[in-house]
Amino acid sequence: MTDSFVIIVPARAGSTRLPNKPLAMINGRTLISRIIDLANSSNASNVYIATDSDEIKDHCESCGANVVMTSSNHISGMDRIAEAARILNLNLDTPIVNLQGDEPFMPVQIINQLKHSILLIKELISTP
Repeated sequence: MTDSFVIIVPARAGSTRLPNKPLAMINGRTLISRIIDLANSSNASNVYIATDSDEIKDHCESCGANVVMTSSNHISGMDRIAEAARILNLNLDTPIVNLQGDEPFMPVQIINQLKHSILLIKELISTP
């Protein structure tokens, strides 16, 4: 397995506790824009936002992010990531970091160390 990895951030608008959470403002910037900057500062070879929202998609693209549109029927972020990995046709051995869209202050060093315990796409797509 290679040392490179990708980050996929699941981002949905339908949160019941805080609707449209990715677009919530924190000190003048959206939560998702902070996540995009964090992910881009890591050693990831590629960063993707997986969302079911056109509004989130448009905002993320305005921040320079790669966006993958996914179904609104997912019950978890992992389901959204699995669909994004299939859409992107990533190699089965590509390690994926599931960076949560509501943790913008996670130290980037932790993200970079995750290559030792990363999900493999083949584990995601082998489950129906």
